[in-house]
Amino acid sequence: MLFIVLAVVLGVWFYVDGVRPNLVPKNFGVVEEGKLYRAGELTTAAMRRVVEQHRIRTIVDLGACEPGSREDRRAADVADALGVERYRFHLHGDSTGNPNNYVQALAIMTDPARQPVLVHCGAGSERTGCAVVLYRAAVQRKSVPESYPETFEFKHRDEQNPWLRKTLEAWGIKILRAHAAGVQIPGVEQLAEPAPTGRSGTSAPGRVE
Repeated sequence: MLFIVLAVVLGVWFYVDGVRPNLVPKNFGVVEEGKLYRAGELTTAAMRRVVEQHRIRTIVDLGACEPGSREDRRAADVADALGVERYRFHLHGDSTGNPNNYVQALAIMTDPARQPVLVHCGAGSERTGCAVVLYRAAVQRKSVPESYPETFEFKHRDEQNPWLRKTLEAWGIKILRAHAAGVQIPGVEQLAEPAPTGRSGTSAPGRVE
């Protein structure tokens, strides 16, 4: 009996930690069919699955892993192998950071020439949630209060991270105005034009396993 219980527990663990992440993309959602999709950090197999199923042309990574880390290089290699451009932005896990990152990310997310786009971060809840709220405001003309409840559907909780709401309250309008004008937010550190990572960008090419 103990052997059977142990086998079941190990089987569930193997599925949840080993198999499921490759079959079910982490915190995945459709923002606008054929244009924008969202997720958390994905395994190589899950990324391939999403890219192929939804014909993704561009990946917007809002900071799923440390710049230059092994995980970051692998993500760039995977994008190269799949034939998609990947842009990486430097935002903190609670959604904070230089708001011009969101201005630049939004420009890519709303560019028809780069769509369909997959936007993701580590968990797919905070930075990605903020970016999606901004996208809906810029493209679908939905107010922040209208779109904000969607963040709860993707595991954001105000009591765990109050900074997401604060980021949108402090910077949302300024980000949207800068995006509409095609400029960065004045008075904030100006960022270099984003370039794709991988063979055409900053990360060294390598083998996808």
